[in-house]
Amino acid sequence: MKKNIVLCVCLIVTSILYCQTIAPTVNKTNLRGEKEGLWITYFKKDKLIANYKDGKYDGPIYRLQSNNNILYFGQFKNGKYDGIWYWFDKQGQCVSKITILNANNKIMIIQKDMNKKVSCEVEAYEIDYYCNMKIKAEGKILFNNGDSVEMGEFLNHGIWKYYDTNGNCIQTIDETGVWHHS
Repeated sequence: MKKNIVLCVCLIVTSILYCQTIAPTVNKTNLRGEKEGLWITYFKKDKLIANYKDGKYDGPIYRLQSNNNILYFGQFKNGKYDGIWYWFDKQGQCVSKITILNANNKIMIIQKDMNKKVSCEVEAYEIDYYCNMKIKAEGKILFNNGDSVEMGEFLNHGIWKYYDTNGNCIQTIDETGVWHHS
């Protein structure tokens, strides 16, 4: 009986210490009221886990689906897209990989569907995959640092290649200025 009481007291103390040391380090703001450190944001069907510095994304970011499979993950550096980003389907299969080439551009491009000039900051290379992990399509995309990664809408830039399910290139098109929907 004493062992059970001691065990219960230990569990309670451990829980209290955990709540006081771990929980307060999530979803905090700095003295200017800006997000700082690790943040977990819950949505109806998923959650976003991201790190902030001075109110800007800085470091790894993950979006988890309701089944706890990753929807996407990538990285920011001082509020700008950085590194390699991966997108997954509901079964956890990788469907897209985006490599950030330059997040500090000022590329002027004509958006074809609206026939207007737009300025883009981020130049990246996207590879889309079939479920057998063969390449489906690949080419450069453009977007801005403030654009939401969840939208999956970018401007294509330059030559895009399209493949069949066996990996054979079946089409090469200059898609500069065409909207791309992931």
